[in-house]
Amino acid sequence: MSTATTPAERAAKARWMRRRRRLISYGQWQPFADAEPVRQHVLTLRALGVAIKTLSEKTGVTIGSLDHLLYGDVHFPPARQIRTESAEAILSYWPVLNDYPDGALVDSIGSARRMHALAAIGWSVRAIHQHLEFVNVATLERVGSNPKITARLARAIRDFYTWASRGQAEDHGVTPWVAQRGRNRAARLGYLPPAWWDDDAIDDPAAQPEQPEEMGFRELAAYRREEILHLASFGIPEHDIAARLGMSTDYVTTKLRELRTTA
Repeated sequence: MSTATTPAERAAKARWMRRRRRLISYGQWQPFADAEPVRQHVLTLRALGVAIKTLSEKTGVTIGSLDHLLYGDVHFPPARQIRTESAEAILSYWPVLNDYPDGALVDSIGSARRMHALAAIGWSVRAIHQHLEFVNVATLERVGSNPKITARLARAIRDFYTWASRGQAEDHGVTPWVAQRGRNRAARLGYLPPAWWDDDAIDDPAAQPEQPEEMGFRELAAYRREEILHLASFGIPEHDIAARLGMSTDYVTTKLRELRTTA
């Protein structure tokens, strides 16, 4: 009977059996690998806050095997060799944000980019704080300056960003004049909106923002309508709206008349 008890362990055992058969057939079967680089990798993961239990669940290597790799026991020193398939599974694993315990410290760059992108669409720190009440305003304000933040806070910012980055802050209840003031400040600071960031790359320190693709005709028309209505809601004169958006005053006047007629 198989001793594998978790899905990850069973999958790892199945991979090992397939690989073993293939390499034996090629005359290349090397059942053991040097344990030292694997041990150093595990120590690096432990220093980042990854629990042994989590590492076992993600790689399919038993907790007992990981303990032997790191510490040995009263009769034996730490392992000098490790099964090749276990070494490959461990060395190929690197944690994602959900793998860290709440109190682990993680790189803040992705969270800082998300905070800046939210500011660019009208979210103030205090408005964000209303949704993340477990953390104080001062801590949120320092996200961009602290190189590390807790995994709990990073996850909360990520999840809030996923929800709030759709549309503008006003769409989620932020007072329009507060949102506009926030957008103006973000523009002065050079913050970029969410459309400039790839969700799969925003946490990568080496990633760079990319200008969104140009809008199609219908998208551009819809965007212009939204911007005209948004500025008009503040009582801004039509000629000022036209100047801000690079349009003619006649175009803005006509569009507002159409929009108000169909509203």
